[in-house]
Amino acid sequence: MKKIGIIFGMEDTFPGAVVARINEMKAAGVAAEFVKIGGIKMAEPSGYRVIIDRISHDIAFYRAYLKNAVLRGVMGNILQDEKIPGVHIAFGDPLGAYTGPTWTSTTHIDVVGTRFDVWVDDGQLMRQGEFLF
Repeated sequence: MKKIGIIFGMEDTFPGAVVARINEMKAAGVAAEFVKIGGIKMAEPSGYRVIIDRISHDIAFYRAYLKNAVLRGVMGNILQDEKIPGVHIAFGDPLGAYTGPTWTSTTHIDVVGTRFDVWVDDGQLMRQGEFLF
């Protein structure tokens, strides 16, 4: 079973809707759920193929959890970090206070996974985790 996990804070609509929508699709061998982080051991596999991150920009421990997940199998390549293109993709607000852009959005979604296929409108930007430009 390929699991998709979502890490989030006090949000009460978006995370549940994403999990429900993914599970409603009934894709063979794929299930979505909330990531449960409690007493964890470093270097222990996360069990997730993809983790959607909605909170690690605020809580440093979650960044460490995600990096551990990358090293233990979400990515499958221990030399890649979550911020390398093709491994970490973010949509929405650029968190300008930390990154510099002056524009904003009402949401920000971080995704860590492997072999992304990314399309915007009718154009494919990424295939199997590799940019096409």
